[in-house]
Amino acid sequence: PFTNNQVDMALGILFNKQKQQPSDSCMLDTTLDVFDSLWGKNNNKDSNDENNNNDSNDDSALENLANKHGMIDSQDEIRALEKQDSNELIAKGHYNSAMLYYGGEWYWGLDRIGYLVERLLSNNKTNNNNNDILQTYRLQYDRSIHVQSSQSPQETKKKKNDDDVLELNAFFSFRSPYSYIGMERVLALCDQHNKHAADAANGVATRIKLRLRPVLPMVSRGIPLSQSKRIYILTDANREAEQHGIPFGRVCDPLYKDGIDWCMQTFVALQSSHSNNNNNNDDNNDDDSNNSKQERMVLSILKGIWSEGLDVTSTAHRRIMMDRAGVEWHELETNITTNNNNNDNSHDIIYKDDDTITMMTDKNAADLNGLGLWGVPSFACGDGFSVWGQDRLWALKQHIYNSNNKNNKT
Repeated sequence: PFTNNQVDMALGILFNKQKQQPSDSCMLDTTLDVFDSLWGKNNNKDSNDENNNNDSNDDSALENLANKHGMIDSQDEIRALEKQDSNELIAKGHYNSAMLYYGGEWYWGLDRIGYLVERLLSNNKTNNNNNDILQTYRLQYDRSIHVQSSQSPQETKKKKNDDDVLELNAFFSFRSPYSYIGMERVLALCDQHNKHAADAANGVATRIKLRLRPVLPMVSRGIPLSQSKRIYILTDANREAEQHGIPFGRVCDPLYKDGIDWCMQTFVALQSSHSNNNNNNDDNNDDDSNNSKQERMVLSILKGIWSEGLDVTSTAHRRIMMDRAGVEWHELETNITTNNNNNDNSHDIIYKDDDTITMMTDKNAADLNGLGLWGVPSFACGDGFSVWGQDRLWALKQHIYNSNNKNNKT
């Protein structure tokens, strides 16, 4: 981590250059110089090396930049300019740094540059020079979206064993629109991969066993969600859903009136029902069928919340989501009682054993934190690979493909 002095030096250099009102290219060059002095290879030392003094190395690089570009020394002036820029960021409708803003639209990090490139290409039809540069960015972005789309498990002649199954943990929240998009995509990825695995020679290519791991929403885990953050997430999620052809937009927030509780309780109840059934049946095909039903149920709920405006506190809407997932009320009877006092004369589900839900969500959150992650969706393979975000599924797919090829060569 950088010291407060290093941060103030970096800001002092940049704000001094900003006050000089330089050209955009000049300001960008100075910014890149500052970034390189802090993050460049020359300063990327081993933090465990006792003989290494990172602070002095970074200070020296920043001091050279200060001599070259000038620097504001007053901390009061730096804080005032910092607040001024932060207020401008908030006024434009965002809440975080490392954002690109163009034509009223925000682009967060490398994973959103593709959208910016598309806009710039559409607005820059006459400058062939710039178009060549933009096309390079677009190719890089397209690769991150469609990487290995044609790859499938390679054929193998080795004997089938337990190593041919790769466990994939999917951490998600029912209140996360990115979890909905990620669930649609990861289920499709697993289905496509496992079909290829079944078709491979002798049917022994690596299969994926998906394990769903729900966690509580951010606000329930003490992570604040400002209005501007909520608006950006919904806007960005809509953009991502459109990119991948996933319905999105008719939203009914499940946080209120115990909606999240019902989602969690339904998940646990179905899980418990399947566990009881499997105690009396050792057929692995039944286990796969139970897992598929749970996956359909989760996706049905997420789809209802984020694309159909279904209210998870409404008995009628609950039945829609359960029926299309192929879940019968009687499958949950070991974990429920029924309530006949509903206006639509149907049997609502009232769950028991909240301790089981708390234990599950606490463990899932702890395991997620143990991976060094906190956001959802996150994906973790049993071999140690983990990644955060539905927009990093390209990396997960690449890892699965590489793992499959590695196993087939052993």
